[in-house]
Parts: sequence; C-alpha cells; structure tokens
Amino acid sequence: MPSIEHAASNDEIDSGLTSGKNPKNLLQTIKNSISSTFYLLFSLQVWKERIRSFIKLLKRKEFYESLLLCYGFIPLGLGISTLGPTLPFLSENVKTDVDTMGWVFTCRGVGYILTSMGGGYLLDVIKSKVKSELKQTILNQLLIFIGMILISGSFFIIPFITQFWILCAIYFITGLGLGLVDLISNVLMIWIWGKDKALGPFMQLLHAFFGVGALIAPLFLKAALNQTKYAPTTLTYFICAIIVATSVFTNIIFCLLAFKQSKDNEKLERITTENELVENSIQMDDEEDELERELKEENERNDHVLEFTNEKNNIEENINLETINEEKETTKINNNEEEDQHLEEYEDFPLWRKIALSLLTAFALFNYVGCEIGYGGLIFTYLHDTKLTTDDEASLINSGFWLSFTIFRFLGVILTSIFPDAVLLIVDSLFCFVGLLPILIFPKSIAAIWVGSIILGFAFATQFPLTIALPSSYMKIQVTGWMTSVMVIGAVVGELIVPVLMTNLFKFVSPFSLFWLILGVCTIAFICYIVLLVAFRPKKITININ
Repeated sequence: MPSIEHAASNDEIDSGLTSGKNPKNLLQTIKNSISSTFYLLFSLQVWKERIRSFIKLLKRKEFYESLLLCYGFIPLGLGISTLGPTLPFLSENVKTDVDTMGWVFTCRGVGYILTSMGGGYLLDVIKSKVKSELKQTILNQLLIFIGMILISGSFFIIPFITQFWILCAIYFITGLGLGLVDLISNVLMIWIWGKDKALGPFMQLLHAFFGVGALIAPLFLKAALNQTKYAPTTLTYFICAIIVATSVFTNIIFCLLAFKQSKDNEKLERITTENELVENSIQMDDEEDELERELKEENERNDHVLEFTNEKNNIEENINLETINEEKETTKINNNEEEDQHLEEYEDFPLWRKIALSLLTAFALFNYVGCEIGYGGLIFTYLHDTKLTTDDEASLINSGFWLSFTIFRFLGVILTSIFPDAVLLIVDSLFCFVGLLPILIFPKSIAAIWVGSIILGFAFATQFPLTIALPSSYMKIQVTGWMTSVMVIGAVVGELIVPVLMTNLFKFVSPFSLFWLILGVCTIAFICYIVLLVAFRPKKITININ
C-alpha cells in the first residue's frame, strides 16, 4: 500500500487522464490512481488528516460565508420547482388552459436570462471600481437581497392573480430575482475559494441545497391539499415566500462577517505600524550606543599604543573570520536563490481562449441542464400517456428521480474531496448512458424505468457544480463575473429549449422518442466535456522571481 507521499495527487491524475502522449505513462498513471483511490478511501491515517483539516476549516471565515450562500440556494430551488406542481391551480385562477400556461415558464426564463447577463457585468464592475472589500461585500449582498425580495414579493402576490398577462409579468419578475440569486451565489462561491481544492465540495454543497428547495416545494403542496381552511395554492406560495424572506438574514450576517474582518484588518495594520515604530526606535538607540562605543575605543587606542596594536591584530583576525563567514553566507544565499528563483505556476489564458472556454462550457451546460429538466419534467407525462402504470406510481418514479438527485448532490460534497473533478465529470457522463440503457432496451418495463430514473438522478446530480467550477478547479484560471454569466445563460437557455424539443417530439413523433433525444443530447454534452478536458488542460510555466 502506498504512503501519503507517494499517493497520486489530483493534478497528476487529471494530467495523466487527459494526456495521450505516452500510453505507457498513461497506463501507469491509471494504475497508480486506482491504488491511490483505495488508499484514500480506506486509510485511517488519511481520514484522521481529513478530520484535522475539517477542524481547521471551521476556523476560517470562508467556511461560514459558504454556508450562508448555501442557505440562499434553498429559495432558488423553491422558485424553480413551485411553478410545475401548482400550474393546474394557477390555470384555474386565470381561466386559461394548461397548454397556454407554458408561456409562464417562458416569461420566467426571459427574466432569468436578463439578470444572468447583467449580473456578471455588475460584479466585475464592483470588483474593479470599489477598492474596499467591505463595500464590495455589501454591494454583492445587496444584489442578492434584491433578488430575494423579488422572489418573496412575487410569491405573496401570485395566488391572488386572476389575469393571465399579469401572472406572466409577475413570473418575469420572479425570473429576474432567480437569475440574480443563481448567478451571484455561484460567482461569489468561486471567488471565495478560487483555486483552493475546497471549491469543488462547496460548489456541490451549494447546489445540494438547491435540491432541498426543489424537493420540499411539492411536499408543501401535498400538505396543503390535505387541509380545507386555505386554498392549496395560497398556502403553498405563502410558506415558500416566508422561507425565501428568511434568507435576508443571511445577507445581514454576511455583511457583519465582512465588517468584523475589516475591523480585524485595521487592528492588525495598526499593530504592525506600532511595531515598526518601536523597531525603528530601538534601531536608533542601537546606532547611538554603537557610536559611543566606537568613540570610547578610539580614545583607548590613542591612550594605549600597545593595546592599540594588539587590538588591531585582533580586529584583523576577526575580519578574516567574518570574511569567511560572509562568503559562506553568500554561497548559502545564492544557493537558496537558485532554488527559489524558479517557481512553477499555471499559465493564464488569453482573452480569446477564455471566451472559447466559456462558450464551450455554456454549450455543455445547455445540453446537460436540458436533459435534467426535460427528463424530470416529462417522465410523469410519459408514464401517464402510455398507461404503463398508475398515476400514483408514476408520481413515485418522478419523486424517486429527484430524491436520488438530491441525495447524490450531498454525497458529491464527499466525493469531490476525494476524487478529481475531471474524473467525476467523466464518470457522471458515462452513467447517463448506463441509466438510459435499460429504458431504451425495455421501454415498456416499469422496473427498467425505475432503475433508469434512479441512475439518471445520480448521474445528473453533480454535473452542474462540477462543470461550472471546472475553469477554476481544473483549468486553474481566475474566473470572472462575465464568464460565469455566459455559463449560467447557457444552462438557462438549455432549460428553456431542450424540454420544448422533447415536448414536440413527444406530441408529434412518439412518447418513446423522448429517450432517444435525451441520449443524443447526453452524447453532445459528453463530447463537450472531453474537448474541455483535453483542449483546455492547464499548463505549468516556470517563473523567474528575479
């Protein structure tokens, strides 16, 4: 069993898996990575080190900032998932058929895209123009606060709307709020951790809390249907609005943490300045003492010629010794400089390459998110229209997909702390094909659909946080606000377009064609991931510090 020092690092595994220059080295890298994986999973020493690292993490401000961002993603999950289950009730309120109600999704998506486009630019402007970190934090949290107010306020109004066009307008406003919360939370999480290996686990945790919000919204509606005092839609939206409103406290706490950090920095700077003044004062006293000592020695030499001669000899001997010591010290310093003057860092991407990286990542998210939302939204309809099972079991299969999705998003926090992001992304993509395989082979088998849904929930769970963190965690570049905007817009557009394509195929070709389209879109996403990992793999450069 290998020791910790010889266990393959994530960077080594990443570079080995994405480099095909030497097949023997690649096979050796894979062999070492498998051996290291077993060691990392089952070594008591490694787990003790992880526990110590976690304890140290609890003392960092970034840990608590990340948890505050995670709580803010519960409202995002509520905002996304509440519309679907309540759509029949809302259509009754506005006296519009369910097919026409699809425009509500479109209006929400347009608002989502607009703030996703503008939010990244705003963040970059704040970061470049505002020099105070405290003011930056306050402005960033103000943007999230505005998003939460838009979502919560809309939820309080929606149950009382009786006009279709007003409902579309309110959901457009909801989309504006959802876009702000989604984009800014993702960007801030990336900025908090940067190239730190903790970014992957915390991105998984952030999106796991989205899954919590998406999971509990239908449960609120089910509970509301079991009571008669209030209208189900009214009670559901009120509960969700209150939960969203509580997230405002996270913005306040975030700002308080930043204020405390600012005060600590000022205190540290003041102490440092005082120490420098004390050191300068001591140095001046030492110089005065040295001057008095030299004058005294010179007087003694003038008074005692013989002693002066002896002193001179002693001084010459001391000079020789000092010269030898200085030469040794100079040699040591030169050796250290030779060792330290060459530092290895990852090469930063030029602008055109960052644009290409952002667009390709956005296209990968376009396909992946489209598959996730499309399958989660249409599997119930497929089972209902084909009469393969009862509506109750169809609902259970749909819930099973989202439950698997949520569970594995939380497990992703652990997995990303053990395995490289690139490896997990490839494994997730391959399991998409594994999950579709039994459904394609046995399309009328309920058991096959159960198994496929659970596997697809697992496969889809960690792909979004892995993909959106890839430029920072794998490519080792500084991700900007506009880059995250491009990626999030790709995901949102995929959420709008791919399910529409699935619905049209479902209606005009056959219900079963849904799964073939998902297979094709998953294949495109998999190709995008391979190109990202190979064409944009990080390159180390040697920097001369002189």
